[in-house]
Amino acid sequence: MVADPNEVTTAEIAQAVGVSRQTILSWGDKDCLPKRYTQFRGSYGRSSRWPAFTIPLALYVRAALRRSSFAEIARAVKPILDADVDWVNRQIGAGRTIEQLMNDPETVKHRQDDNS
Repeated sequence: MVADPNEVTTAEIAQAVGVSRQTILSWGDKDCLPKRYTQFRGSYGRSSRWPAFTIPLALYVRAALRRSSFAEIARAVKPILDADVDWVNRQIGAGRTIEQLMNDPETVKHRQDDNS
């Protein structure tokens, strides 16, 4: 299977952030990370895939947890999670930070199509 450069696995995120895979899944369940999708691989089990920008977002969440609750973080990152995934990946790839995207009114303009 060829890896998609726009996606990362739970294990890749956990390793980059320095937390367990279960922690990453928990943060996702608390709406602090984007929606993941599960890829079923037959007898090889299953694998969760996430947008590539999940790594810098998870780093932000880890740091924010020192001063904020999960509910506060979920509210703060909501504009990013509501934005088009490809647009967010391009912005991060161009060197913008999670904090910049959270505070940029342009992020709201790039909301995902509700029909997708």
